[in-house]
Amino acid sequence: MKFDVWYTNTTNLIRYDCSTVRTSPWDKSPLLGWVHDMYSMASKAQRNLSKVFSMGSKAMSSNNSKGKKAVKVAVKNKLASTTATAGVTMNLGEAAVQRKMSMQKVQVASSSSHVLIDPDENYDIPEFVPPYEMAEIHPLTAEFTEETNRWLTHFQVDVQVGPKVWQKFLEEKISYLAGYVYAETEAKEFLWCCKYMSLILLLDFILDEPGRGDDVDDDLEKLENLILELNKVLMWFFSEDPHLRQQLKPLFSSFSASRQDAAISAFSKTLAHAFSSSNIGLMALRMQPIASAFRSIWLEYCEYLPYECNLRMARYIQNYLLGCIRETKNRKLQVFPSTLVEYIPLRRQSVGMEPLIVVTDLFIKSRHWVEIPNWVFYGPHMQRLLRALCDVVAWYNDVYSFPKEVLKQGDPHNLVFIISQEHDCSYMEAAIHAMEMIQNRMNDLETAASYLQVEAPYSCRNGVEEYSRICRQWVSGSHQFHQSSKTSSEDHRIL
Repeated sequence: MKFDVWYTNTTNLIRYDCSTVRTSPWDKSPLLGWVHDMYSMASKAQRNLSKVFSMGSKAMSSNNSKGKKAVKVAVKNKLASTTATAGVTMNLGEAAVQRKMSMQKVQVASSSSHVLIDPDENYDIPEFVPPYEMAEIHPLTAEFTEETNRWLTHFQVDVQVGPKVWQKFLEEKISYLAGYVYAETEAKEFLWCCKYMSLILLLDFILDEPGRGDDVDDDLEKLENLILELNKVLMWFFSEDPHLRQQLKPLFSSFSASRQDAAISAFSKTLAHAFSSSNIGLMALRMQPIASAFRSIWLEYCEYLPYECNLRMARYIQNYLLGCIRETKNRKLQVFPSTLVEYIPLRRQSVGMEPLIVVTDLFIKSRHWVEIPNWVFYGPHMQRLLRALCDVVAWYNDVYSFPKEVLKQGDPHNLVFIISQEHDCSYMEAAIHAMEMIQNRMNDLETAASYLQVEAPYSCRNGVEEYSRICRQWVSGSHQFHQSSKTSSEDHRIL
């Protein structure tokens, strides 16, 4: 059975004719993205390349600065004109010249050419001071971290991912990130957030770094099966939503030809059952531990919030899962984005921020505020706010995790590396420019929040303010999480 035939003809399942769909101009899918935003952002980045760098850099770890001396040096700005220079404060080790002479480069494939990673090039994380207030960590963070870990082991998630990945997950203390971001959340909602964030980021850890687990590893087929099960859970209550059905096509297209027909047939039978079943039918499905754990918190979420909020969450989670598949497949095939225009939308999709920020609907409901209607949520200002947050968190994480991801692991999925390759500049110059891009996106975030506050109807002003507050808290909270972990792991990474 070919996908297109099944996709358009299966009764009560995936039947969807694009020509018959009539959508409201306000209900534009956030998952399709706003193409002009991507290109305008890349254009803005290109224009900023001509600026003189003024931001100083320093190592965030005191261990990194041992044996080094901070000096003021004139660095030729390859991102600007051939005659421009910039004064950049850099840490130069005593053996810097020798490292340059004995430089060993790691070669990886790119979508357009071969790129070279220099593991010995000097790199220090530029200083970053978020413009927002730093909140105290949630007082229940330590207690709920332990409870979340017990919850995951109850579903045998630790067995599925294997001891190496599980131990790394415990060391990361992902629930502490929830503690910084959701610091003012009530206990019930905060515990749900700890479980949800831990599961999302554990999944990201597995998919983003294949080959580290004993069961879920670099075998793409296993990853596809896991994501297929998660989609069954997501679509159980939304089997007729056209966008969720449409997004199944790239998922099944990633399957090998030998197993595509069988996967489509099995999935269609599941949705046929979902169409006429209830929660009991969903709980009766046999699933992998990760999917089973996700099913339990997804049922809680869907029972508590209205249909519109559940559907927007389902769409964002599905989009994130597709992003994970894309990155995993890129690594398997050794094909990587080589320009900002290619990289930005891929990183935005795979960072996992969209399903984490939409959790704000849960807080709005718990405070008995009016939910944000779809025409506001899918409107230009809210979408601009969410896209800006995704970029800020993803790009800052790229800058911070560059030593581990690129220099040690040789993974080119990183903003700093893409800038350095596209504009033939040093890693430090690329990192400093990445910080300027982050600042620009924070400005976009504030602009969107201002427009949203003015133009949103009075009835949902509280909800709009809560979304803006949580977005700002994500910027400062993720920074606090990085800072709190720097003494135990200089290569700390969360997304």
